[in-house]
Amino acid sequence: MIRGIVRCGNTPVPFARIVVVTGPGPMPEIAILSGPDGSFTVGTPYPGRYLLAVHADEYRPARLEVTLPEASSTAEVVAALETLPT
Repeated sequence: MIRGIVRCGNTPVPFARIVVVTGPGPMPEIAILSGPDGSFTVGTPYPGRYLLAVHADEYRPARLEVTLPEASSTAEVVAALETLPT
C-alpha cells in the first residue's frame, strides 16, 4: 500500500489526481483523487517499484518513485507540488 499526502509547501492540495503509471507486475489502470486534506491511499498488489504521477489544477505535475519491499508493506510519501507561474 502507498499512503501519502499532496502538498504545496505546508498547504495540502485537495482533489489532486494520482495515477499509477507503472508497477512491478500486470495490474489495472489505477487513478484516484486525494481527499479534502490532500491525503491518498493506493492499493498495491505486488512488492517492487511503482511510479506515480500527480496532477492538480494550477500546479506543476510531479512524479514519485516508490519501492515496496514486500506486498504487505506500506510506504509513506509526500507529493510536493509547485504552483504554476502566473
